[in-house]
Amino acid sequence: MLEGRITKTTVSRALVVDFMPAGLEPENPAVGGSDAADLAWLGNLTSVETVELRDDRFLASFDLGRGDAKSFKVAYLARAVTPGAYVYGGAQVEDMYAPQDFARTDAERLTVVGAARPE
Repeated sequence: MLEGRITKTTVSRALVVDFMPAGLEPENPAVGGSDAADLAWLGNLTSVETVELRDDRFLASFDLGRGDAKSFKVAYLARAVTPGAYVYGGAQVEDMYAPQDFARTDAERLTVVGAARPE
């Protein structure tokens, strides 16, 4: 889940890009017959204009700053596919029409541990 808040007063189209570390890939809940209602535990999510699940990243765009919409909350599912230790470079959000206005999350480390196999 990614959350943020803008401080500028002009209306913008926000673009969130979350680059996934190696070892993870995005999971589309609709493929398994699920939908957003199955993720109700996440609470209220921002209504997005577009969403893309690529091999190595999650992208979402939405209006931000219109009316009282000064904050956002988006989420996606990822599946661990390859055990190992990885660096997660973090997510970024930018104004699509003023790219000098942007923010990034911190980089983190991620360890994917393989599941124990029954003997």
